[in-house]
Amino acid sequence: MSLIRWGIIGCGDVTEVKSGPALQKARGSALINVMRRNGDLAADYARRHGVPRWTDDAQTLIDDPEVDAVYVATPPSTHKQYTLMAAAAGKPVYVEKPMAMNYGECLAMVDACRAADVPLFVAYYRRSLPRFVKVGELLADDAIGEVRFVTVTLAQRAASITGDALPWRIIPEIAGGGLFVDLASHTLDLLDHLLGPIDTAQGMAGNQAELYPAEDIVSGSFVFQSGVQGAGVWCFTAFDEQDRVEISGSRGRISFSTFGANDPVRLVTAAGETDFHIEHPPHVQQPLIQTIVDELQGIGVCPSTGESGARTSRVMDALLGRLSPSLTESFASHQLLTNQQPMNYIFNTSHPTRYRFPTHINDLVMDRADAATSEVFIVEMAPGEAPPLHQHDDTEQVFYVLQGRGRLTIGAQQVTFAVAPGDVVRVPPATLHSIECQGDETLRYLAVDCFLNGRPTAEPTWDDHVRVVCGQQGWRFEDVVEDQV
Repeated sequence: MSLIRWGIIGCGDVTEVKSGPALQKARGSALINVMRRNGDLAADYARRHGVPRWTDDAQTLIDDPEVDAVYVATPPSTHKQYTLMAAAAGKPVYVEKPMAMNYGECLAMVDACRAADVPLFVAYYRRSLPRFVKVGELLADDAIGEVRFVTVTLAQRAASITGDALPWRIIPEIAGGGLFVDLASHTLDLLDHLLGPIDTAQGMAGNQAELYPAEDIVSGSFVFQSGVQGAGVWCFTAFDEQDRVEISGSRGRISFSTFGANDPVRLVTAAGETDFHIEHPPHVQQPLIQTIVDELQGIGVCPSTGESGARTSRVMDALLGRLSPSLTESFASHQLLTNQQPMNYIFNTSHPTRYRFPTHINDLVMDRADAATSEVFIVEMAPGEAPPLHQHDDTEQVFYVLQGRGRLTIGAQQVTFAVAPGDVVRVPPATLHSIECQGDETLRYLAVDCFLNGRPTAEPTWDDHVRVVCGQQGWRFEDVVEDQV
């Protein structure tokens, strides 16, 4: 492509200075369409930034034949959705950080883009900022000898909260966590870039001030694949502001702040102390965006990919206690041993997401992405409805009948049993089965799927599984999935 033409989904605050103008100013790049759910705000953004088109519908922007690549700049709760939509349209994706709500969603995004043969980039722009490039150069020049350990401290005063509306960055259902997820992700990703992937991590999260539902303090330790060790504490209700990363080696140390644009990069060795004062560019994402444009044009490589972004989410999940401390399993294997959602130990059945299949209804209570080896939903059928006979080779199912009466057909011989409220049905793996609603009352039962080999890597979320089923049955996914009930 001689010119990469961009569309932005979610033209909010982050795009005003950091990224939107950068898409316009990077060599070989143009911004031609923007989307926001509030059409008036999208139109205002387009007018102020000289963007030729705007829309209030994401699919319309993605389907715009003049949009070559899509930048997803919404909160994390919709990163996966829009990334999968863009991938399905065959368009490269640049997604804001943190990459998604959790590591499981990151894997689904990587898989979708890989299957569609489109690149996926993540807005960890510090990888390309000049002051952090300088840190990399000092390490490469062996300025501090062999790296031994890293310490990270980030402390901020408590957020000022007025009224009932909380900022989305401290609402776990939108942000994937609290300020740790929003801010520590920058530092952890930068360390991945400078020192290589983290091999193991463990931590503790707490809510000391109880000002909002998300964690307000996290502490932990981590070990890089190289053997370098690290420790960090992130506190968001502290007395004063602290922002310090220190990399210590056998012959010196390098210190810098992640967010202090005017703070120097400091090198301390036996020869003395040297400060490097390096300013940020006016649009901090422009250096990274330039590498993306160059890669799309076949003349360069972007250092921040879906794979590297997923690694950062994996480390954060481990520090938050959502993952096993050992991260040594290969990224490609997708072996997750975790509750992936932020602090989700209780799942309420009163507001599930509804999937209305032609043969029955599934109300999703707990997505397989939220657990290591299971998922939970409530099945509902009208009189006479029944799913086709089917089997799950790697899944054992347990049904608990809540309401109505039905007829269970099970096994190769297709034997039948009557089921009623209070009955528990066990369906072994690789066993044909179906339940038909009988009588005049709706049949409802709680269904628990237990995966023998862990969450399926090919279908790591319930939506992924539903898309496969729809493809097999000739149904449209968009006609099946509904909003929360």
